[in-house]
Amino acid sequence: MAYVFKNPGSSFWYAGFDFIGKDGRTHRAQRSTKILHSLQGEVRENHKLAEKMAAQFEEAARKGSEGHLAIAAARAVLSEITELFTGTKLETATVSEHFASWLANKKPGLAKHTMVRYEIVTRDFLACLGQRADIPLEYLQETDVIAFRDAETRASKSSRTVNLSLKIVRSALETARKRGFITHNPAAGVNTVTGEAIQREPFTAAEIEKLLAAAPDVEWRGLIMLGLYTGGRIGDLAHLKWGNVNLVTGTITFQPEKTKKSKKKVSLPLHPALSSFLLSLPSADDDSAPLFPKMNAKKVGGEHGLSRLFARIMAVAGVDSMTVQTGFHAKSGDSKKKGKARSLARRSFHSLRHTAVSMMANAGVSEELRRKVTLHSDSEIHARYTHHETGTLRAALGTLPDVMHPQAVPKVAPSKT
Repeated sequence: MAYVFKNPGSSFWYAGFDFIGKDGRTHRAQRSTKILHSLQGEVRENHKLAEKMAAQFEEAARKGSEGHLAIAAARAVLSEITELFTGTKLETATVSEHFASWLANKKPGLAKHTMVRYEIVTRDFLACLGQRADIPLEYLQETDVIAFRDAETRASKSSRTVNLSLKIVRSALETARKRGFITHNPAAGVNTVTGEAIQREPFTAAEIEKLLAAAPDVEWRGLIMLGLYTGGRIGDLAHLKWGNVNLVTGTITFQPEKTKKSKKKVSLPLHPALSSFLLSLPSADDDSAPLFPKMNAKKVGGEHGLSRLFARIMAVAGVDSMTVQTGFHAKSGDSKKKGKARSLARRSFHSLRHTAVSMMANAGVSEELRRKVTLHSDSEIHARYTHHETGTLRAALGTLPDVMHPQAVPKVAPSKT
């Protein structure tokens, strides 16, 4: 039975207890409880507290000798001891519990698509850990993170995707370090991966004319024109409302999903060709009515999503997608061989954005103006533009060809000094 005693030369109560060692024999151990035995009349209370701690020591020793002191049981004992001192149990979490809590805390501040990305990375990381996902967080090793990175590599994901996944895991574990769950972030020293960067390619004016001719309906023609003349992403443009367009002032303003958290909006003058096209559409009195009703009901991804549908339009138009095979290797770890080849199209709907930038650059539009056209100025900044600046932006957009009337020759805008 556990007991406590005073050790000469020490002001702390000591605990004594017996346990069965690996040799099968009974051993006696003595440990300081770090509880003072004389503190202004609190001897009785401290003696009781020391006895409770001695009993905890003995119970832990008994479980260990019987082979039942698993990590969880050891933490439970430590938590009970902590509660004796502070009145509060030791805060702890398994790997899976921490990631679930981290995601819940992140959700209010993240855009929908970003949150989905975090959830996918978390799911894949925990799946890679297997049973180790249920171990206490402090037992997670750097090798666990390396194994996840290398598994992503072997899945032939792009180096950018792998490194983003690694960054997300590192961020979650850094939060654990700041909360005191761990003293060191096991992902901090894990190297990123290298790989050949896939350069996206623009379309030519002739290819855009082919895409418009191959478009199955007026909505697709409108979406392609918006992609060229606003540089917007397919999901943002497909879900535009009539309230985003002001045909009187000749402007278009919308909130990209990617900048939803920062509330930065795109606000641009309408290109004459785009303005004429929008004027030809049946207008709606309701500002919340979708610009493209059929597109508005579709998702971006998936077999029947907008991205795949655009790829099919490219095929019908005879426009080369410039598909390449990817492959890369990790800087360190066991996986040093390139993964299975993965196909990636260098041309997609997003290439319309590259096309706009390239065409304006070739027409002599300065980099400053190109950035204003393509790099999302919010409505507040746009409102502060002078009339000269707005006119200059219109001139910059005016250098893009009228894809509905190829014979029209665009004007060349002078570079702004």
